[in-house]
Amino acid sequence: ILHAAAPPQGLHHVAGAELLAPHGAHLAVDQDLSVLNQQLGLAAGGGDGRQLQKVLELVRDYDAVLGTGHISVEEIFTVTKAARELGVKKIVVTHPEWWIVNMTMEEQKRIVAEYDVILERCYAQNKGVGAGHGYISNLPGNLETIREIGYKNVLISTDGGQVENPHWELAEEEYLQYMLDHGIPEALYLMSKSNTGLLRYTPSL
Repeated sequence: ILHAAAPPQGLHHVAGAELLAPHGAHLAVDQDLSVLNQQLGLAAGGGDGRQLQKVLELVRDYDAVLGTGHISVEEIFTVTKAARELGVKKIVVTHPEWWIVNMTMEEQKRIVAEYDVILERCYAQNKGVGAGHGYISNLPGNLETIREIGYKNVLISTDGGQVENPHWELAEEEYLQYMLDHGIPEALYLMSKSNTGLLRYTPSL
């Protein structure tokens, strides 16, 4: 996910947020929320915030993309606010519709209005933790969100690779066709291509 020149000492394993960059710092992601709270010092879990600041400074300095990952809504707002204050330019709220994250429509409206983030809306989500629970389609809910919030801050994603779901290219085709069939063709290019392009690393000339 991150391919970088030698990462700073002590940042090889960072809990919580996902860091995406074409040449980034090769950081592992730990989805354990208790570890996240302890190491990143979020408001929901205490701490002084110094580890979080180190991560966000790294994201800013490498012009990387900060994905909020599998954390709570409160923590998403905490991380996003801190990131913007430190000058992080590219922030993606990772599948806010997923039942573990479970951002309400009003919370998604608020985070877009206050911080101008990109919402990653995924093709499907699992019904429970671990394998064997199956997946349900996110497409009807994603359509409602796009209509309610607008498409300029939305990135559509398959988040595929699971054996229960179609291959990513088939999932993407179904996703795009569903949106086309439901009356938002003008938004498809922006949500599937333009917004991802804005997140790319652009080297200084």
